[in-house]
Amino acid sequence: MTSLRIVVLAGFTAVAVLWSAAYWLGPAGWIGAALAIAALYSYLYLTSGEAVLRLHKAREAAPGEFPEFERELAAAARRLLMAPPRLYVIPETAANSLVAGGDGEQSAVAVTEGLLGKLDAGELRVLAAHEVARIRMGDAAIECVVARLAMWLGGGGLGRAFVRLSLSPRHEFEEDSEAVKLAGGGPALASLIEKMRESNRAAPLRSAHAATDHLWMVNPGAFPAPFETHLPVLRRVGRLK
Repeated sequence: MTSLRIVVLAGFTAVAVLWSAAYWLGPAGWIGAALAIAALYSYLYLTSGEAVLRLHKAREAAPGEFPEFERELAAAARRLLMAPPRLYVIPETAANSLVAGGDGEQSAVAVTEGLLGKLDAGELRVLAAHEVARIRMGDAAIECVVARLAMWLGGGGLGRAFVRLSLSPRHEFEEDSEAVKLAGGGPALASLIEKMRESNRAAPLRSAHAATDHLWMVNPGAFPAPFETHLPVLRRVGRLK
């Protein structure tokens, strides 16, 4: 389910750079450009998740700090035959979560301090299933690379435009469906999303940034409407109910 737009954009960029290097510098330039592109793309893939976590001042949770949610993450990961993601905590009162990094050891789920205390057992289970399903679907790694590039462009209009043009709208219906298949509880997921929406309205994220808006489970509101990357919450909730 990786965004086709960013794959095509990266491909065209690589071809343009390689063609220019070959035209101006000959075979040696083509080889050097190919190595440089491979190194840059590898660097972005491996480090963009950590950059997102640093931007939001996330810290890795101590083992056993959130035992119920840790158990649910591990159980959801087992059902999908994958390693459990690392758990991070973001110092925010607004209830929200994001996924950073790729598969395996690169993957991480980050929750705000204001989230876990608001959820019952069913909501914890479906939250874990939702975020693990997002990792398995494969969008998280590419979305983090887009966020990292947008950080380099700044948080203004240029960064926002880059994110919006690079990514297709989030596959939130598919993510929600996978979570319900994995953990059951369509009403529990609807309740979770509604709680997140109301919490973000009451206490918006202090660290909200246009470069990472698309990574959150529920829109934190850093993007103005023309650049929105999320589906309307009411549509998601109505479908789940």
